[in-house]
Amino acid sequence: MMHQDKVQNNKRIAKNSLILYMRMFLMMGISLYTGRVILHMLGVTDYGIYNVVAGVVVSFSFITGTMQAACQRFLTFALGKGDMQYLKIVFSVTQIVHWVLVACLILFGETVGLWLVNNQLVIPEERLTAALWVYQLSIISSCISLISVPYNGIIIAYERMDVFAFISILEAILKLFIVFVLMWFDSDRLILYGVLCLVVTLIIRGIYTIYTKKHFEVVNINFFWDKSLFKEIFSFATWSLLPSFSMMLLQQGISILLNVFFGPAINAARGLSAYFQALAQQFASSFQVALNPQIIKSYAQGNLGYMHSLIFRSSKFTFIFVLIIILPLVIETPFILTLWLGEYPEYTVGFARYSMFIILLDATSNPFMIAAGATGEVKKYNIVIGGIMIFVVPIGYFAFELGASPVSILAIHLFIAAVCFLARLLLVCSKISMSAMLYFKEVIIPALITCVISFLLLFVLRNFLCQNFLSVLLISIFSVIVVLTVGYLIILKKNCFINYKVSTSIKIIFL
Repeated sequence: MMHQDKVQNNKRIAKNSLILYMRMFLMMGISLYTGRVILHMLGVTDYGIYNVVAGVVVSFSFITGTMQAACQRFLTFALGKGDMQYLKIVFSVTQIVHWVLVACLILFGETVGLWLVNNQLVIPEERLTAALWVYQLSIISSCISLISVPYNGIIIAYERMDVFAFISILEAILKLFIVFVLMWFDSDRLILYGVLCLVVTLIIRGIYTIYTKKHFEVVNINFFWDKSLFKEIFSFATWSLLPSFSMMLLQQGISILLNVFFGPAINAARGLSAYFQALAQQFASSFQVALNPQIIKSYAQGNLGYMHSLIFRSSKFTFIFVLIIILPLVIETPFILTLWLGEYPEYTVGFARYSMFIILLDATSNPFMIAAGATGEVKKYNIVIGGIMIFVVPIGYFAFELGASPVSILAIHLFIAAVCFLARLLLVCSKISMSAMLYFKEVIIPALITCVISFLLLFVLRNFLCQNFLSVLLISIFSVIVVLTVGYLIILKKNCFINYKVSTSIKIIFL
């Protein structure tokens, strides 16, 4: 029976991963198109105003992300235990927590945030009214998104990734529709854009609500109050905010240091490199979203052996998938930037390359973040990880004082990311009774060997090719072939997911 459940879980993970990857590619295509057209429709000034004004609100989006992770943890944990009454209470309490956060967001937005927009941001006087409209609309949109978190969480907890993907794709299509609406109007497009974005948020919020109320009994309840559970969720979320807050300080600290020592052009170079980073991040998260609920459920059920196997699989496959994406980007960075931008700021190539390897490390260690959350004991974990991450800024400051290159701070970030990886490994393994040495032997060492061999093979191939679009295409194709081949031979062993699926299929056919 347990064997059959594992087979079903593996099938579900594979199906959900495929769905989420299809979602990712479609959304990426739509985003690239809409981004360029909206920039053209609004103009550079208004587009810049929208980003900087909305950014005041969006800068606190790490709270939403943290709450989403906390919400999904408690909902998935309750579902894994099979206690529906407890699940109802958890859903109700998470709603209350998010309404409290909405109140805090409004309070902050209408005081400190509004002061920043009126007094600190550089906005042309004639566009100040439009900027204030956009700001207020952004606050409303953020509040609606925050309220939607429990509904998103219950869909992911039940592993309805097809629904999650469909709604996400619908949201992207609606944003594409905004582009065409902007073409039809010659009035203040900045305000119109803000209004239309709010309308899309409301529509998506309505769809989530209708679907969850129709398909999940847990949503159709009166409010339950549980003081101890409220404290537990709030404590979990509060401590979970620490690494997110540290990451925000890290990113802003790097930007400030670069600006102080090298001027604004360096910030532009780093900003452009973020596009490469986002691509790799999206690719990694698509697989992980499908696997994360299973890690939490297996812990809730006390099935630590299966949990360990999921962590191993997630790390192995995430590493392989992300490596496939980043190798062509790393090798062909100069040409891709030239093709995309024409001319680009100095140091953009270095920033982009280091950023992608940082994502590779963070994505591979993601299962430990989920496992730490599954245990519920996140205080020590988040203090240690958050504390380590912030060291990038002071080390970077001393490096710049000594005359180091701007790119050196990303090299420091990569080193600190590796330290965080090892810290996550040691901290989590002790909590879930998993062998850190076995993980090091079966995942870390094979992954390093695979990365080096794959990079060298593609680098040699690159030297035989001319620098053009065809070479990028060939490098991308060979990246898939080389990484999958080398990864299969070195990383994936008898007990890996693929071999397990193959052996299971053979047994089904012949028995």
